[in-house]
Amino acid sequence: MNESSNSVLGVVRLLLRKPKWILIQESFDSLDPEGEVDMYRRICQELPNATLLTVTNQPTAEAFHQRKLML
Repeated sequence: MNESSNSVLGVVRLLLRKPKWILIQESFDSLDPEGEVDMYRRICQELPNATLLTVTNQPTAEAFHQRKLML
């Protein structure tokens, strides 16, 4: 499997488990910007009550978060 397939499989597993907390650390870096936005959109739509914490350098993630912490 290539990296983008692994990213999609990880989101499928996430959606099936329905966790309350989600930590994403550069998980979508192998996807193009549209694919990354699609993954975040699916997570937010399917798990609206989950807390999403993302560690990334990609600016596309900002639209799916209410707060931003820069270190």
